[in-house]
Amino acid sequence: MLYDEAYELALEAKRAHPKWGHKRVASYVSKRLPIRVPPLTVYFWVRGLSGPNVTPLRPRPALGYLVGVLAGDYRRSRVSKGLRVRNREFAEHYARMYEEATGAKLEVHAGGEGYWRTYESAAWLKELWRSGLWRVAASRQE
Repeated sequence: MLYDEAYELALEAKRAHPKWGHKRVASYVSKRLPIRVPPLTVYFWVRGLSGPNVTPLRPRPALGYLVGVLAGDYRRSRVSKGLRVRNREFAEHYARMYEEATGAKLEVHAGGEGYWRTYESAAWLKELWRSGLWRVAASRQE
């Protein structure tokens, strides 16, 4: 898991560079791994006050699918809410994956000019992307 690797890397960096502060160690770790570790977390790690507190993730394939759609077709939809695509089957599959990942049932509606739409905001999914947490969900699982 990446957080365990971040913890080990932080301790190694502090041993190799004892004069570095926790902010510099956090920056060092964040540049070498695809996750950001907050400086305060690194402070507690290098002081021996805590260790990595990790809950193992076992994301469903649906979550990975939704992240892929968000990175591609969802962002190109150019609508304020929902997915807007020409392929009805694609929109219906997206709605099924959304329901599998969240439990919320989406309806697919015929839009104008041959488009198919869903009308969810998917704010949680956008935040997953914006924050970079999608990398943790997509990382190798044990």
